[in-house]
Formats: sequence, structure tokens, C-alpha cells
Amino acid sequence: MNLSLQKVMIIARREYLTTVRRKAFVLTLLITPAIFFFAGIVSTKIQISQAIARQSESRIVAVVDSSGLYAHSPLSFDFQAPVEPSFDPRHAAKPAAAPKRVPVILRPYSDQKVALDSLEAGNVKQVLVVTADFLASGRLRVYEKDTRTFTNSSDLRPLTSWLTRNLLTGLADSVRIERTLWIGRSLDYYTMDREGRWALKDDAKELAGFLLPFGLGFLLAMSIITGGQYLLQGVSEEKESRILESMLCSVTPTELLAGKLIGLGGAGLTLVGVWIAAAAFSSAGALSFIH
Repeated sequence: MNLSLQKVMIIARREYLTTVRRKAFVLTLLITPAIFFFAGIVSTKIQISQAIARQSESRIVAVVDSSGLYAHSPLSFDFQAPVEPSFDPRHAAKPAAAPKRVPVILRPYSDQKVALDSLEAGNVKQVLVVTADFLASGRLRVYEKDTRTFTNSSDLRPLTSWLTRNLLTGLADSVRIERTLWIGRSLDYYTMDREGRWALKDDAKELAGFLLPFGLGFLLAMSIITGGQYLLQGVSEEKESRILESMLCSVTPTELLAGKLIGLGGAGLTLVGVWIAAAAFSSAGALSFIH
């Protein structure tokens, strides 16, 4: 059976132009990115509020100091929690609220296993391990029963503040100062994996593993649903107006089906492409608005 490419493209062009000129298509094209834009702002604001609330909680931390550098350090201190930013322009001229002082209590442990058992029992919230070669390697380990998908590194600020302040107490040599500046960057964060084993948390891997399949699946589903919806609507209109019978007099069913698939597929890809472009363009604006 001969397939006329010219007829297929004429049908595809008609289906594409008819679809993209529909009011429902234009509204879907414009309203959907706006909905996700504002939903992203709201969800990110909620995440900021949750992170600040988490930092404002008092905590008990088990400390396993194999280096001996913190043997005489104080075992309690007050941490200044951050203040949640206000997005209300009416509050712009008002003075900022005073930061909350959060108590942090540290319990020394001589053995890491005992400290982890205490964490499992819920007696402490975190376990901080200072290795014996800390000044040489700069490596620290923090263990926490964290069930969140993404972890905010600012949750560790109370610990890094305590480590920094007590490491430099009465000392000012260059090695300690340099090591202090890198405490936050060289801290390994461990959480339980799906098998119940302690593993180093990889935020980038978790982010890609969560968002990439979700995003591709969502775009594929929306493209299929949108194309199928307009296909049914177009076929219904063509049957009512008798256009379908007239077209079948001059083209074959294969050419008609191929043209419809190309045209409606192009309309669906146009919809998805505009959404991706809008997301890429507005993501920076959303983050700047939030922060």
C-alpha cells in the first residue's frame, strides 16, 4: 500500500493547528505552569518553615571524642536559632523578631557502638564522632535517625558552632584555624538506608533519583492524556460535521491515522516543551522570591 507523505503532512498540519488554536489548549498551556509556579513557592516556604522549626528544637547529642580535643569542653550551650523570614510587605518596616535561644546538651560516650545504641533507643537525637586523627584528616561523622527524603545541612549548625568555638579556645595556630573553616564541608552525614544499614547520605543522588523519574513520568502522562483528549474531541467533531467521511474519500485510513498521530503528537510535545521552558525560566525567579 502506497503512503502519500504529502497527504499525511497536510492532515498533521491541520490537526496541529486545530488543536493549538483551541481555547482549552491555550488555557492549559498558560494556567498549568502558573499553578506549579505558585505551588512551588508555597511548598518551598513550608520547607523553610520546617527547617527553622527543626533548628529551634532543643536536642541531646552523644559525643564520641577519640581525639581528646574536646575533653574539657562545656557539655551544654545555647544555640541562636534563625528567624523565619516574612514575605508580607506590611512587615517590611517592622523590626525583626529576636532570635530564639535553643539549649543543646552533649553527653560524652567512650564507645561509638554504645552511642549508636543510645540513638536507636531514642535517648539522644544525634551522635557526633570526632576521629582520632581529626586535626590531620578533618573528618567528622554524624549519625541521625532521619526519615526525610532531603536533609538541610543547616540542621548541623549547632554542632559545627560548638566544634568551632571549642577547637579555637585559647589557640590560634594556623592548622586549627584552617581546619575550623572546613568543619562544615568535611562532615560526613550518615543515615539508615533501606536495608537498615548506616550509609553516607548522598543528597544529589537522592534528588536525581526522586525528581527525574517523577518529572519524566508526569510529562509523559500529561502528554498522553492531552493528546488522547484532543483526539477524541477531534474525531467527535469530524463525525458530527461529516468531515471524516469526506476525508476518507481522498486519503487512506493509514494516511489519516498517521497524520492525526503526528499532528496531535506535535501538539502534545508543544505543550510539554512550553511547560519545561516555563519551569526553567521561572525557577530562578521563584527561588529569589522565596529567599
